[in-house]
Amino acid sequence: SNQLVTYGPANFTLDAAMDYVKTPSKRTEFQRLNPLCNEPVIAIKNTGSTLLTSLTITYGRSGGTMSTFNWTGNLDFLQSPEVILPQPAWSSSNVDEFVAYVSAPNGQVDQYAFNDTLRSPFNIPAQLPSGLIFEFKTNNYPSHNSYTLKDAAGNVIINVAGQTANTIYRDTVYLTNDCYTVNL
Repeated sequence: SNQLVTYGPANFTLDAAMDYVKTPSKRTEFQRLNPLCNEPVIAIKNTGSTLLTSLTITYGRSGGTMSTFNWTGNLDFLQSPEVILPQPAWSSSNVDEFVAYVSAPNGQVDQYAFNDTLRSPFNIPAQLPSGLIFEFKTNNYPSHNSYTLKDAAGNVIINVAGQTANTIYRDTVYLTNDCYTVNL
């Protein structure tokens, strides 16, 4: 069987769209990056024939305080880059849904509003006590083993690498209330 997909000219001259929400998301292809409690990642798309050079992105947790990000760049028709947004006020709502929408493409009115908004249900990261013990056992190839603990600002709290084979390492940490990422 065969399929042929063809496209005609753009339906609009000025139209920005939300393409997808990468984090926070429950989408299967992004599972390894979620749950998330720091910087959301979305993809925007130019679905108009005019070069897209600026855009306002409004985003946050549904029912909570929304944040605004002013994007600038050069986006041709059907290009879809990912945008890393600053951390919103995650604790301003307890609805487990992220919402983002685009507006003011090139400082003007978007000609097609039906592709401007995306909603993404998500899982909340586990909340752990402030005192934690990280126990890490290396295998026979310790050069293949490492882990890093970072806070929401990207500051390294623990960086463990270059250990001895078949050895258990324990790190005790007392953390402040923040969002942390462990990379193993």
